[in-house]
Amino acid sequence: DDYIKKQKLNLGFKIFATDIDPRGLDIASAGVYDINIINELEKEYLERYFFKNGDRIQIIRRLREKVVFSSHNLINDPPFIKIDLVSCRNLLIYLDNNIQKKVMQNFQFSLKKYG
Repeated sequence: DDYIKKQKLNLGFKIFATDIDPRGLDIASAGVYDINIINELEKEYLERYFFKNGDRIQIIRRLREKVVFSSHNLINDPPFIKIDLVSCRNLLIYLDNNIQKKVMQNFQFSLKKYG
């Protein structure tokens, strides 16, 4: 969002955030964080993308609406399709080589041409 605005691009985006843990998805989709994270964010982002909500901070609605949270098991569920970018954090290191290969093939299938 920040890059799109700074470059004055006429682009929309949607982020699909997935996990197999429903509790984690509930927490993430609320977009509410402990006030202590303000020390980890640049002031510019805090002012632009968050507001104080009691003793916590929350991501603004406009940005939260750009993220779709969904339960998804990369090993068993069919892959998403026509995606521009796939990113996974701290996931593949927990999978054995055969499962990693399957997941990577699914990622390749998921991506748009030139994605």
